[in-house]
Amino acid sequence: MGRVLIVGIGSAHGDDQAGWHVIRMLQEMLTADDLWQNCSTLPPRFELAEWQLELRQAQSPTDLLDWIEGQETLLIIDACDSPKSAEPHTFEFSLETRHTSAAWRSVLETGRCLGGTHGFDVLSVLDLTVHLGKPPERVVFWLVPGTTFERSESLSETALQTVGMTVQRIIDLLRNHNRPQYESKSE
Repeated sequence: MGRVLIVGIGSAHGDDQAGWHVIRMLQEMLTADDLWQNCSTLPPRFELAEWQLELRQAQSPTDLLDWIEGQETLLIIDACDSPKSAEPHTFEFSLETRHTSAAWRSVLETGRCLGGTHGFDVLSVLDLTVHLGKPPERVVFWLVPGTTFERSESLSETALQTVGMTVQRIIDLLRNHNRPQYESKSE
């Protein structure tokens, strides 16, 4: 997998904090895991064999433009308005087929997903990386369903549970060094 950038996108609006919570929990778990070497504190970077992980929190998808160069894999964690599900929506996104893929259409149908509340959406930023010649080889989305997006200090129970599931699945992916196929899951 090589160089991996994991970005949690969020804001101070209830469940929209989910991406930030995932990054904090990943940092805590990786720091406590003896296998991973913490190379620096800001931004948090970890190494294990051929893996070089960088963890970031973003308030806007445009922050990706400052961090994406040289990254082979980009994992994006963001909240989405999906009160029907308590499972994270996970899929791999192909930049080459971004305008024709089923994943792209599924993302467009999810409404508030992928930075819709952050001013400039993630898909537009990824499109821009292609035009700038700096796209990552692989993009994986982890969407945390939420129900409350008003200004609040805490996550809803649904989002809190899904944050924990998301963190565990990302840790499992990193430990297993595998490349699972992700499919768009729509309710």
